[in-house]
Amino acid sequence: MSGAALGLEIVFVFFLALFLLHRYGDFKKQHRLVIVGTLLAWYLCFLIVFILPLDVSTTIYNRCKHAAANSSPPENSNVTGVYATATPAPSPHPCFKPWSYIPDGIMPIFWRVVYWTSQFLTWILLPFMQSYARSGGFSITGKILLEQAFYLEDVAKNETSATHQFVHTFQSPEPENRFVQYFYSPAVGM
Repeated sequence: MSGAALGLEIVFVFFLALFLLHRYGDFKKQHRLVIVGTLLAWYLCFLIVFILPLDVSTTIYNRCKHAAANSSPPENSNVTGVYATATPAPSPHPCFKPWSYIPDGIMPIFWRVVYWTSQFLTWILLPFMQSYARSGGFSITGKILLEQAFYLEDVAKNETSATHQFVHTFQSPEPENRFVQYFYSPAVGM
């Protein structure tokens, strides 16, 4: 079954993520891009959980096979006479190929695709979609440019600050204490 278990799990996990999204989401009310982004994010998360046992069983089999190939039979230089040919070297424990064996070279490519796609979703696509949904602009370009400009300004302030604490562009309108309230003067109309 070289790779059949992997193929079956990939298909099964996709339909599981689709079923759960259909069950807990509303296809009619959500935008298609939101559905596709959420489906892909859930699919990759479930895929990691379901494929990991296949990877572990294949790794254990490969290590056993490697250990059996590198172990040499013990040398019987002290045995002479009749017993020298009668006692074969003890064989190490046999390595049984698991039913979920995945051929070499497939899993590193698979994990790279899953890892980098997850990184792209986590740090670029999903935050961009969230900022687009929360933005107060009335046009598409206004929503995209306004929110991303504030985000980049926040990142730039964080990089140039001495303490490297994340500084938000929009501070809370309410002062923290009486001292700050006394000296607090918002710059409106500048």
